[in-house]
Amino acid sequence: MSRPDRTRFLSAKQVALIHIAAERLGLNDEEYRDLLQHTCGVRSAREVHPRDFAYLMERIRKLGFVSDFAARTIGHREGMMTPAQETLIKGLWSELHGGKLDDKHLGAWLFRQYQVSALRFLNMETARKAITALKDWKRRYPATQTKDG
Repeated sequence: MSRPDRTRFLSAKQVALIHIAAERLGLNDEEYRDLLQHTCGVRSAREVHPRDFAYLMERIRKLGFVSDFAARTIGHREGMMTPAQETLIKGLWSELHGGKLDDKHLGAWLFRQYQVSALRFLNMETARKAITALKDWKRRYPATQTKDG
């Protein structure tokens, strides 16, 4: 029996954040599941793919949810990459590499492309450029699953 690929699921903290957001927004069960369905094509937070997490959180933010999670993890750093950008970059990188998020290879790619040694050091503009580059890469080579950056 094969084991499920855990890289295609959100972490327990991410699932909890989605549940907290729905509760704070006062969404009933039907509204909550409709939001998941329209945003990610699923009916349960446990089924949300990591690449959809940033988009879902952006939709939730537009509904009025303000997360204190980002303040505790990255915090507001003027001019630096947002948590949503970080999640999107990780999701795109993982998708391009067969569902694997390898920080070492991502860091090497960031250094080659943008002279930034790690994801956490990206400013907002460089994060935008990285997202665009990863999306272009994905468009050019949709079935490519490389082993390294």
